[in-house]
Amino acid sequence: MDRAIKKHVQLVKINNGCCLLSRSVFQGSLDNTFPLSKYTKDPLKNIYITDKNMALSYIGCDRKQLIPYVQMVNFVYIEKTGQANFKGFQFPKKLYVDFINLEQKNDLKDFLEKSLDFCIFPTDSEMQQLFKKYRKAGLRGMPIYYASYGYKIPEKLDAQFREALFKIAEININFIWEKQQELKNFVADYLASKKHENNLLWLNKQLENISPTLMDHNSYIWERVRDARLIERDDRKIEDAIGMKSVKNIYPIESYRVYGHYALCCLEIALDIQEALPFYLCSKCGQLNHKETGSKRKTCPPSNKSCRNRRERERKAISNKHKNKLA
Repeated sequence: MDRAIKKHVQLVKINNGCCLLSRSVFQGSLDNTFPLSKYTKDPLKNIYITDKNMALSYIGCDRKQLIPYVQMVNFVYIEKTGQANFKGFQFPKKLYVDFINLEQKNDLKDFLEKSLDFCIFPTDSEMQQLFKKYRKAGLRGMPIYYASYGYKIPEKLDAQFREALFKIAEININFIWEKQQELKNFVADYLASKKHENNLLWLNKQLENISPTLMDHNSYIWERVRDARLIERDDRKIEDAIGMKSVKNIYPIESYRVYGHYALCCLEIALDIQEALPFYLCSKCGQLNHKETGSKRKTCPPSNKSCRNRRERERKAISNKHKNKLA
């Protein structure tokens, strides 16, 4: 199975323990997170969005800091070969294959961790619906959390944070599962020839969370990704470290900036549709299955016990009917 995306990707993540915000709501502060990540020793650090819509990060140098925030942003840097971040993590060749193949909501927990904290940037209307659910769960507004560096948060306040985080996370996971079903149905309907040209409007809406961007292929970040290790020493000249290197002296390549894993899945599907979507619908039960290269299978693989048992019952029924005719 080849990679669907054959360019570098800067994947923007938000935290599922916070209220999910649409991209348009805090685009201004999001724009400020990019230099805070790119021109630093630690591109993967957490960047906090405050209730004033400001982007703040840890100052460092062992200085004490208490940062109030309503959402937390960090990044995944995925090289075009699939190498991601700096510890040799290999990003899935097609994340959407793993995502839509989840059979039960309980499978989401492991998946969220394996995919480097799968997240979704909701649309404005989806965000409004989520906030109705937050309020119904007893939240009066967006909870303000605190990132503490050198300070101790009072236990009572910390307990309130944990309670809010639990309620929000449960609502957000339900939302991710609903979006999983939505994406799975889109692929199934496409394969069953139930999709028409105007149905691409839904896919195009998801692709609004993707933008092309130019990045230096030989930059500090991508060198670290390719080396698959953390570089403890930063030997860059000051002008390089703060992004003041002449554009003529860099190797700019087109990359994708993707807001959330869900948009990444939609990009993979859009690219695969242009080639040949590697899925098929079981001719017996209609289950959506990934198609291995060269495979001509039309029914579910043996691992699907329910479909396998159904086919076995059908074969026995046909065999018994045949025997009765001969008797």
